[in-house]
Amino acid sequence: MAARKAEKAPKRSARGLDEWRLLYETYVGMTKLGERALVPTGVTFPQMGLLEAIWLAGSPQRVSDLAGALLLETQSAVGLIDRLEARRLVRRFSNPADRRSVLVDTTAEGRRAFDSLAPVRRRLARDFFGSLTPEERKAYRSVMRKLRQQTLERLKAKK
Repeated sequence: MAARKAEKAPKRSARGLDEWRLLYETYVGMTKLGERALVPTGVTFPQMGLLEAIWLAGSPQRVSDLAGALLLETQSAVGLIDRLEARRLVRRFSNPADRRSVLVDTTAEGRRAFDSLAPVRRRLARDFFGSLTPEERKAYRSVMRKLRQQTLERLKAKK
């Protein structure tokens, strides 16, 4: 009797898991590539995110606001700030409007470090998104904004 060729099992899909796996694998891969690109700068992705959050705000920020902007627990943001402060890239000081809270701002050295990341950020954006057409990039931004908004709403509701 002729040997039967092994049949490939049909590709199984569990509703939602394919999308989750795709998002997760893309996130992990992009993060690894981003971290590799940042190694020469001495700044990590989370550190870059915190410097960017202060830059986007345009003024010193409360620790809790930075944690919220980065979707971190406050203690994780404090650890990140500790590491940046040790490198003299940010500084903490009492909030003159509310002495119970602490503000964080970039130092001159921190602003220079953040500015020096611009070519790396541009290269990463080109590497990550350069293969997409303008229409695909627009669709990507639309879908990601919708998912982010939904996620933020659910996180707020669970507090």
